[in-house]
Amino acid sequence: MHFAYVVEEYPRPSETFIRREVETMRTLGHRVSVWPCGHRVRVGESPWIGPDAQDATRAMPLAQDVPKLTDPWAPISSLRYDKRIDRAAEQAPKDIDLVHAHFASLPAFCAFGLATLLSRPWTVSVHARDIFAPWRPGLRAARRAARVIACSQEAAHAAKRRGVAPERLRMIHHGVSEDFFSARHAPEGPPTVFAAGRLVPKKGFNTLIHALPVLRGQVPEARVRIAGEGPLAYRLKEASYSLGVGDSVAFLGRIKPEDVLHEMCNAHVLCAPSIVFARGDRDGIPNVVVEAMAVGLPVVASRVGGLPEVVEDGVTGRLVTPDRHTHLAAVLAELLRDPPQGAQLAQAAHARVRDEFNLERNVRVLAAYLEEVAAR
Repeated sequence: MHFAYVVEEYPRPSETFIRREVETMRTLGHRVSVWPCGHRVRVGESPWIGPDAQDATRAMPLAQDVPKLTDPWAPISSLRYDKRIDRAAEQAPKDIDLVHAHFASLPAFCAFGLATLLSRPWTVSVHARDIFAPWRPGLRAARRAARVIACSQEAAHAAKRRGVAPERLRMIHHGVSEDFFSARHAPEGPPTVFAAGRLVPKKGFNTLIHALPVLRGQVPEARVRIAGEGPLAYRLKEASYSLGVGDSVAFLGRIKPEDVLHEMCNAHVLCAPSIVFARGDRDGIPNVVVEAMAVGLPVVASRVGGLPEVVEDGVTGRLVTPDRHTHLAAVLAELLRDPPQGAQLAQAAHARVRDEFNLERNVRVLAAYLEEVAAR
């Protein structure tokens, strides 16, 4: 089968799961062409990344080309994509069997138009913001998809509430690569809490920063390391110094996947302090959480979005009340002072994600599902 993947950018550092999915699809014998619809394509270049290409390094992202999800004029500004969709359809490989979009936002909007022009069926994977706080043109397109794949039960429930017919909806988890399952978790040095993700409000890193003074009152040597970049970077750094813990927080910026793995192997706890933000935006199941569980790193997460689906309190990790820094500090302190408890939780978590988030197995399930749609 030949699948056309429509994404916003490729490869995007915060969406390594898409790249792993594409690579695994190819390993399983499928052809995958990629269209990063949020990229500006130079004159004379094809908007397509062929099935044998590795990266979209030739294409530079242009943020102003992407309609802002909160922009009331987004439905009008999205019309600028008509010519790009026409061009993509003209240059698309002729043997494409199905168009698949990742996210019910701009990619879904573009995939719908592309599939219509190509007279092919199309599907969409929904994740978090795109379904919890949707962009209307993308959501309207997603409702017309032949099938909708949700990466968590919470996202599936949200899709139903947004009007996606239950018979066209299926939940398939992302997969974790074997590198994380085979990694050796052997932390050294002071008690370290690791967190990773975009520095945006819904990730709740502000709660973690405010928890640190309380945590250090109970575990004086505790420190925090945060990987990621985003609009809140300056505010988070400023908050850490105003709270007197600036020397105990390391902001790592954007780091490579192999460096994320290294950080996990050397940390004592992974913290995912997510919150529910404006218009209901929240996390689904952040990939960093299941990766940490695969490594054997104990996880503390908020009771938000899809997190309780994989972090079972007291069994595969610890859950805390969102946006409650005192509660978060108390649970982090408990795990840092009780390594055997953390090891027990991590062992159960490793087994859970090994069973439910196997990359090759889950991509096989997805591929079979897409094949079924394409054959109709």
